[in-house]
Amino acid sequence: SPRSKLAHLRGPPPAAAAGGASAHALSGWAWALASGRMGGAPHAPLLHDIAHAFLLRISSASPQNLSNIAWAFATVAMLVPELQHGLGQEVCARAHDLTPQGITSVVWSFAVQRQPALDPSFQALASEVCMRGAEFTPRGIASVAWAYASFAAGLRFDVRPLFGSFVEVSLDKIHGFEPRDMSSL
Repeated sequence: SPRSKLAHLRGPPPAAAAGGASAHALSGWAWALASGRMGGAPHAPLLHDIAHAFLLRISSASPQNLSNIAWAFATVAMLVPELQHGLGQEVCARAHDLTPQGITSVVWSFAVQRQPALDPSFQALASEVCMRGAEFTPRGIASVAWAYASFAAGLRFDVRPLFGSFVEVSLDKIHGFEPRDMSSL
């Protein structure tokens, strides 16, 4: 539950403390700030400190930490180019470690942030989705389809195999789609 995820957090870290926190704690703070569970509007200077501290620990971040922090920064519409670049590189290297939900969060986040430099990450994740499409929920398929469709004009690789895989998987799961999911396909 969201409350249990935040049980170890007593409040946002002072900016100076963000530098000493683990990747897990940093992604947790970013997630909590973005989801409004820490009270008040997200604090841009604090999120900036969290982004830079996270980059120092990105190689020790779990796949869940990567997807949480990507989601958090996209949700608050805060672009930190160094974070996006670091996340893009890490996601390329570890796409196979992400869960379908993690892939969905990262792809959605990257699409919302509209960073053409993330093209290799989009391609690595598209390959992963093609290989593991059956593992995705109908909502996940719809979210990933929306993300790639909304960003397709800016991508420098052929997305047709990805959309072909969506069609194949969607037909097998057609009864699990809700109307709002179908509108994304």
